[in-house]
Amino acid sequence: QKLDFIRIYLRPKGGDTDYEEPMIIQSGATVQDVCNKIHRNMAKNFRYGLVWGKSAKFDGQKVGLDHKLVDEDVLTIVKVPGAI
Repeated sequence: QKLDFIRIYLRPKGGDTDYEEPMIIQSGATVQDVCNKIHRNMAKNFRYGLVWGKSAKFDGQKVGLDHKLVDEDVLTIVKVPGAI
């Protein structure tokens, strides 16, 4: 039986990608699912995401909460200014 999980690597804004510890999430997950897994209020403070990988049309593509991620995508989450 195959478990449908994908690996998402997180990159802090202005930082380097953490390839050591990917976030493991179910296949078909969106940026909003990743935000909710990190913190319950993160989706409320979400401004946009930047994606590198197969799900992006080009590296560093600006995406919204409904963008579907695929295995080994790299994601940067940008929050609204002043959000905790």
